[in-house]
Amino acid sequence: MTMNILPGEGSCFRCLVPKTPPAGSVQTCSTVGVLSMLTGLLASAQALEAVKILIGSKDVRKTLMIVDIWDWQVDFIEVEKKPDCLTCTQHRYEYLEQIDGKQSTTSLCGQNAIQVIPDCPGIIDFEVMAKRLEKAGTVSYNPFMLRFSDGRVEISLFKDGRAIIKNAKSEGQAKSIYAEYIG
Repeated sequence: MTMNILPGEGSCFRCLVPKTPPAGSVQTCSTVGVLSMLTGLLASAQALEAVKILIGSKDVRKTLMIVDIWDWQVDFIEVEKKPDCLTCTQHRYEYLEQIDGKQSTTSLCGQNAIQVIPDCPGIIDFEVMAKRLEKAGTVSYNPFMLRFSDGRVEISLFKDGRAIIKNAKSEGQAKSIYAEYIG
């Protein structure tokens, strides 16, 4: 999917998804997989929209475009601006500003590891998570912890969504790895 979000000119992503789902509750591109030709197709569509925005065209798409290339279906959905939206109406940017104890990280000294604490903790179902992650690497788990490795990074995931990411070069990269595999 792709959607143009122009500040002050309509809805935003938060109008579409008002609340962040709990960690591990949705599948990710790395665990489900993405047809590589889809990324190229959507990148081309996004580049075209960027050109329209840059030249001030009146033809900038205002809808969410959902593409299913397997069945060659394209849907365009109007996303209404929510009058109570925290982001585009009230101008609160807590995900950018890290307000309200959002996702945090801690570098574990001497461990080559970074702990990531999710912004929306929840109870992780290790059986479901293991099935998703096994497509991307090696997984093992017990009632207390799930371990995952894709050959470059290792993740130790706890029931409450906390994770220790080994081999991440920075806290930003650890957050990115967490989002890529856990959600």
